[in-house]
Amino acid sequence: MKQLASIAFIAIVFFFVHGCNENRKARNFNNGIDAEAQNFITKSIEGGNAEVKLSQLALKQSKSEVVISYAKMMITEHTDAGDELKKIAVDQSASVPDTLTKAHTLAMESLAKKTGEAFDKDYIQAMVEDHEQTIAVFKTVTGNPNKKVTAFADKTLPKLKEHLKKANDICMALK
Repeated sequence: MKQLASIAFIAIVFFFVHGCNENRKARNFNNGIDAEAQNFITKSIEGGNAEVKLSQLALKQSKSEVVISYAKMMITEHTDAGDELKKIAVDQSASVPDTLTKAHTLAMESLAKKTGEAFDKDYIQAMVEDHEQTIAVFKTVTGNPNKKVTAFADKTLPKLKEHLKKANDICMALK
């Protein structure tokens, strides 16, 4: 009988200790990145990387001073924002993508074959579409419990809207 009581006591202690460890893991997860914030980080970094690469291509392919100026701005501002978001992601143990999406890769390949006005129009159109998608992604984290992600999105969103407006203005001038 004592042996049975000892086994029961050990089992209870085991389940109690195991349960405490599970609660600790849950608390750590809740302080980190949730699925919404991770999705935001992934899409934002992928989009920013694509805009930088497309803009680097614009520096080689375009002859338009307006397009080249816009491309330089994209490279500088999206590189800075991307570095800041990557730091936030790494600090919170979120995954950080380092490749382009298939759609962005196809856009790069298509644009690489163009020059002159055809390149300029398609590049700026790609910037308009990409910024519209990026702004939509940034709006998804409004009110997210992760304050660092929300603060980054709130700070960066006005700049993205400015990029979109400039791209739309250039697009209208190129028509």
